[in-house]
Amino acid sequence: MVEDANIESNITLSVNSTLQIDPSKTVTYAGAVVDIGTSKLNIQGGGSFINSNSSALSLNNANSHLVLDNVTVGFVSVLQQVIVQKVWK
Repeated sequence: MVEDANIESNITLSVNSTLQIDPSKTVTYAGAVVDIGTSKLNIQGGGSFINSNSSALSLNNANSHLVLDNVTVGFVSVLQQVIVQKVWK
């Protein structure tokens, strides 16, 4: 049986990644802000990714890509300059 998970260390992305969270399961993240950068992060599966403002998933680059498929996520941040760049493309 898969249990809920607690991640206290920092998550860093350098390549496209997928996090699968089974339905009724929870991943609680307490590390630093996750800078998605130029990568693509998929979170899928029906579970929950619990984080705070200080551990937000950050769309910090015009090429940042976040896909949330049937999951609940606590906090996502988007830098204003990223919004402007995406609107004008």
